[in-house]
Amino acid sequence: MVWELCGMARSEAGLKSLLTKVPELREQFWSGVSVLGTGESLNQSLEKAGRVADFLEMAELLARDALDRKESCGGSLPRREPDRRRRGQARRPKLPIRGGLGVSRQRQGADRARAAQRGLELIRQAQQRSYK
Repeated sequence: MVWELCGMARSEAGLKSLLTKVPELREQFWSGVSVLGTGESLNQSLEKAGRVADFLEMAELLARDALDRKESCGGSLPRREPDRRRRGQARRPKLPIRGGLGVSRQRQGADRARAAQRGLELIRQAQQRSYK
């Protein structure tokens, strides 16, 4: 349910739907939960019930956060405006990092060629050395 409505591709309608379903599911869980065992030792049933409750809370928090966030953080595809990326929604400054983000492919290719050439030079120098 969370993956389908709040996963990689999400819509505002799906998130609102999830926000109505999670509290209903949480109420159903707490009204029908049955924890076996005693309180005298480690109770794994109680631990598992607590994890389910945590997952339900986390699902609600994820949906609320995704609904409040209007811009993509890069890990999801908002269905609310499919053409946002073309309009520059994910504009990021070009970084002046050599060979990193913001460097043209042509320059990256030239940097790689220089690095390969330097590597060949080092191999030739090593072959000419005498280690006797």
